This record gives sequence, structure tokens and C-alpha cells, in this order.
Amino acid sequence: MDSPQKRIELFNQATALREKGIGYRQVARILGISRNTVASWFYYGKSPYTNLNIANLSPSPALSYVIGVALGDGCVYKTKARGEAAKGCYEYHVNLAVNDREFVDEFNTRICKVVGREKPYPVFRGSTTKYILHTYSRHLYEFLCDKDIEKFKPIIESYPAEFIRALFDSDGSVLKPNQLALTNSDIFLLRFVRDLLAEYFGIKATIISQKAKRGNIKGREVKPTKDFYYQLRINSKGDVEKYMKFVGFTIRRKREKVGFEYSP
Repeated sequence: MDSPQKRIELFNQATALREKGIGYRQVARILGISRNTVASWFYYGKSPYTNLNIANLSPSPALSYVIGVALGDGCVYKTKARGEAAKGCYEYHVNLAVNDREFVDEFNTRICKVVGREKPYPVFRGSTTKYILHTYSRHLYEFLCDKDIEKFKPIIESYPAEFIRALFDSDGSVLKPNQLALTNSDIFLLRFVRDLLAEYFGIKATIISQKAKRGNIKGREVKPTKDFYYQLRINSKGDVEKYMKFVGFTIRRKREKVGFEYSP
């Protein structure tokens, strides 16, 4: 069962066999899948429809923004499901934990559009970060987990502003009113963003490298995971104005620090 479509196809076939009164073991043998899989579908209620939470992966502003968050502050991972009934099953996460509520709300709105969810996901308060959003979609997890820019390109290039905004919402900063920066350890990602800014918005950006410094969390020194990190910088007032006009920030405190605002 390599793909979401294949899992759903097998589930539909298994449902038809079960409606004929065929038992779990025989269904598994006919379809060439494990008995545990059949039991998880029909005994424990873990159908691939509810587990996959099918995402619309056609190019859209919402998906482009979600990709940007996944390459920024977002976390894309899977964990073993808890409980005896869920033995052998996994939960598939696309999460965000940050201090800015408007960022969480924007991501919530966008990801709900991608997975076709009508109600927003609940937002929780955290200890080290103020706001935590947990979302679940195996389909979206499988699309995002390898963080393959080449695979994402058709979507990003259709809606570059949303992708860039998500990255700047995640890892962007306002060094001073006429200077913006995007920090990341992936030089290839920053080069891609630099090219997008130039091609689609006429914005010139440069990239510099800096030695990583030790951090501090609640009085505890934290060693950096990389020796160097890279920073994309937009250095002129004219280019910052273009950025705010065509891309912008979701986060209010970043907009206020720039000192002027547009509504892309």
C-alpha cells in the first residue's frame, strides 16, 4: 500500500468483501494485506479516509503557504499512536508552535483549506511557546515530509508571495526599518527565495554566512546544531517597500517594526 489512493482502493474492496460476510482473515488473504490492517479498518474504526485526511495538492495560495511553514517553523513528523487498540498504527502530524497568535491563526486557516476541514483546529497554550497547533493528515504528511523543493516548485511558482510570506513569518526578522532578513541553515532554500524575489517582484536580495552562536533558553546554554547559518537580506528602502507591497508579514509586530504597511 504505497500511496493514499492505493490504500483507499483496497479499503473499498475490503468493504465490499465484508458486506458479503467474508471474515477478516479471508479478506486479508484475498487482497494480499495483513489481517491486522483489516482489523484496524473494521474493528477499531481506523479507515484510511479518517487517517489520511485527504489533502488537495493542486496549486493554491493555501498550499503554497503551508509548504513555506513546513520549511520554516512547522514540524512534520509521525508518532506511534497510543493505546492497545491502536497498536501498530501511527499518527501523522503537521504542527506549528510559536509565540504569535496571528501566525497560528493564519496557518490554521490555510491548512484547513488544504485538507477540506470546515472548523479550525483547536489552538493550545504551551509552556515554552505561547500557541501550539496540532493538525493530522497522513496524505499531507507524506507530501511534505521529504521537504523536496523540486516537487514543490510548480505550487510555489504559481503562488510565490504566499510561500515567501510563510518563510518570513517563520524565520524572518526586521533588522531595521529598511532592512529585512531571512535566516536558515539551508543555503539552497535561500538561493531559491532570492531568485523568486528577483524574478516575480523585482526585489534584490543578498545572502551572507555567519558563524552560529550558542543560545540561551531559561538560563540554560544551548549549543547550535549547525556551525554556520545563512541570512538572506533585503537591504534598500525601495526593495523593502516592494516586499511589503507584494509579500508582507502576517505577524503584526514585524509589520510595526518596518514602520509602514501595505496589504498584499
